[in-house]
Amino acid sequence: MWRRGEGTSNKNPTVEKQIGGIPRLLILKPFKMALNFKVYQREDRVSLGTLASVCGVGGNYRPCSTANLKDNTKRLVLTLTRVDGTSELVTCSGELSKRLRNKEIALSQIANFEIVEQMTDDGDIMNCVVLPATTSVLPSVTVKQEMPEYQPVSTFNPEELIAF
Repeated sequence: MWRRGEGTSNKNPTVEKQIGGIPRLLILKPFKMALNFKVYQREDRVSLGTLASVCGVGGNYRPCSTANLKDNTKRLVLTLTRVDGTSELVTCSGELSKRLRNKEIALSQIANFEIVEQMTDDGDIMNCVVLPATTSVLPSVTVKQEMPEYQPVSTFNPEELIAF
């Protein structure tokens, strides 16, 4: 895309010089676009662990305030508290905030959701609780004891196939 250039005349910036009121030469210069194309590389998110692992045994997490829980225009913020009394704030992703407020997901179901470091548009680092990578929330099973190896049981009797 090209447009008329700025030229050197202060009175008429689209021409280089005017002779007797008639433009002598028009200069074409590349048009500057408002888009700034850059090479973007996806950076891997830094995982800080799950809500349960960060809080630790005996710790808890809850919405930081009733006002934040009711405000649909903002992301939900959780207060994570450890047994020793120390606490930290983490923000839920937009979709997770929406699902928690609509009661599609209960607060007790997000214990195994991951906390990641995320860079904001301003360059600040924010800790954010995100939904699992799948579109549906999958249940998690904790193995509490070693299971015996699977032994198939034969229910097939070849003698039943022979006609007498």
